[in-house]
Amino acid sequence: MKRFSVYLVLALFALSIQATFFPHIRPDLILVLVCFYSLREGQIKGMAYGALTGLLMDSASGFIIGPNILSKSVVGFYFNRIRQKFFLWNVFLNTLFICLFAIIDIILVRVILEVFSGLSFAMRSPEVSILSVIYTTAGSLIIYPILKERQS
Repeated sequence: MKRFSVYLVLALFALSIQATFFPHIRPDLILVLVCFYSLREGQIKGMAYGALTGLLMDSASGFIIGPNILSKSVVGFYFNRIRQKFFLWNVFLNTLFICLFAIIDIILVRVILEVFSGLSFAMRSPEVSILSVIYTTAGSLIIYPILKERQS
């Protein structure tokens, strides 16, 4: 429970950093935390943590509750599942899969928003999504040495 509380405080801190320092294109630091929590605690707890942090993100956005809940819980569940398939997990694989899951997360959120709210993302520039994935990947490289030491 203590570890969960620490990760929950980190999620709130990450949300405030994203909102304060990145007004337009944001790194998804919550996604990075969900990935690390899933590695440490397993699929089911990672999925629950992803759903909770997704709820925090959706609540903070003030628009539709659900897109981030689903996308972060999918990331929390499958990130640990993929980790189990590899014998050696290092910073390269971690960064590669965080980049991949950042892309999947963006696609899931956009599809859900388009289906349930009618917002069309067809004419939007892909630059924002690409830069968001790059920022998220860079954020994971910065956070990796800090949270890697605490993994079991």
